[in-house]
Amino acid sequence: MLIEGLMMATKEEETTIFWDMITCPVTSSSDASRVGPCIKLALKNLGYSGCITVTALGILTSIDTDILRAIYSSGVSLIHINTHHFGFAMELMSWRLKHRRRPSNFMLMSCNETLLEYNVSINKSEHNLIQKLPFGPPPQQVLDHLHSSNPPGLLKS
Repeated sequence: MLIEGLMMATKEEETTIFWDMITCPVTSSSDASRVGPCIKLALKNLGYSGCITVTALGILTSIDTDILRAIYSSGVSLIHINTHHFGFAMELMSWRLKHRRRPSNFMLMSCNETLLEYNVSINKSEHNLIQKLPFGPPPQQVLDHLHSSNPPGLLKS
């Protein structure tokens, strides 16, 4: 019971999501304006009730402007990085320094094994690691949701 209480308290804290747009891109055939609401709804359905911040990182000059506009309009912040590994690592370290004294939830959406190693250090700190994603393409259910107007069963309340 005590463990459940602690877990619920953690879910009430701020939640930060870093999305690697290089290894987990939105295709031009997907509705990029649904990305932010889909992520926030999934977290809400998992019981996360605190402020949710989603930040997409990538080499933005290589991504279609219409896709970037749609992602930004969905409530997702955009950060341009010049190089994948170093730029992403610097943003992760900066976030950890800013949040080192306050517990929060963290999720890294990436299919890059090297970047996912940062989850180990995040998990050992005062932050709650929400989920580790597999080293491969996103599940078909997520892809189907981005292409349809009906959310998948997993996201329904």
